[in-house]
Amino acid sequence: MHEYSIVQALVERVDAEVQSRGASRVHRLSISIGELSGVDPELLATAYYTFRETTVCEQAALDLTIVRARWHARAVARRWIAGRS
Repeated sequence: MHEYSIVQALVERVDAEVQSRGASRVHRLSISIGELSGVDPELLATAYYTFRETTVCEQAALDLTIVRARWHARAVARRWIAGRS
């Protein structure tokens, strides 16, 4: 489950940002995840809500946005979005 290591790195990065700005906590954390990233959104959310305790993110809500995969073929000037033709 690499979601836990992703969340750990994310919370550490947020903590560093909070300190550099002289803040004391975070209210909301918004994350975009590509649908082909290999990250399970549900596991990531579970990891976040488990790992955030005793951190600057302890009270911060998590907003997850899944970004659909897109392809563009310049030769035929066509774009594709996953799940659509």
